[in-house]
Amino acid sequence: MANIGKAIYKILNDDGTVEGLVGTKIGPEISAQSNSLPYVTYDILGNEPSDTKISVSKLDEMRVDVSSYSTTYTQVSDIKEAIRNALDRYSGTPSGTGIAVQSVQYENEDSNYDSKNDVYIFSQQYVFRVEF
Repeated sequence: MANIGKAIYKILNDDGTVEGLVGTKIGPEISAQSNSLPYVTYDILGNEPSDTKISVSKLDEMRVDVSSYSTTYTQVSDIKEAIRNALDRYSGTPSGTGIAVQSVQYENEDSNYDSKNDVYIFSQQYVFRVEF
């Protein structure tokens, strides 16, 4: 399985709008604990390899959750829109990753408010088709 996290980070970090909103505060779910708001996390939810009879899979579909966090609803909305613009229908090999992303499909999103920490959250789900 490809390190899809590298590709997600590179696509989002190289996008001027996303970078302008969160800087380089983009990382796997665990990195959230060390970042000040706003920031973005990603989590690999699952992997479905293409079934072949004689060799390893040459194409995997990976389900990915990308979440935006901010202290204001307006800012978290701007971040999640920038993420969707950067990821939805992306195709290519993010520079320096060696990971060939055939396509990215936006599936859905949901919002939440963490009243204990006063944080607005948008979670978006995507399917990444990755070639080997």
